[in-house]
Amino acid sequence: MGFTDWNEQDGFEALPGDLVWNVSGVDLQVIRAEIAPGTDFGLHTHHQEQIICVLAGQLEFTVGNETRIVGPGQVIHAPSGVTHGGRAVSEDPVITIEAFSPPRVNFSQNQAMVFEDPV
Repeated sequence: MGFTDWNEQDGFEALPGDLVWNVSGVDLQVIRAEIAPGTDFGLHTHHQEQIICVLAGQLEFTVGNETRIVGPGQVIHAPSGVTHGGRAVSEDPVITIEAFSPPRVNFSQNQAMVFEDPV
């Protein structure tokens, strides 16, 4: 409850090249990510529903059987249990705001990302 100022927090490296800031509630988590060029998020699934809003840069991203290049103003929806993943393909960092429901425990505790079910 209340307010969070990511400007006053150090992000944590969820995986090499992926710097994350988070705020978590009981049923919802929102993160800000700065993703270095070339960073790869291998295909995986998890029980959280995930929505990714791209603010800067470009991701080549797969959800289910569909792969697209996604850039600023575009949104990715990965439903619970659906295979997804991608990589940062732009020369500049990718900036995203992402929502998870329910929250990812590792992000809530500023711990490295664990792919619950890599494909």
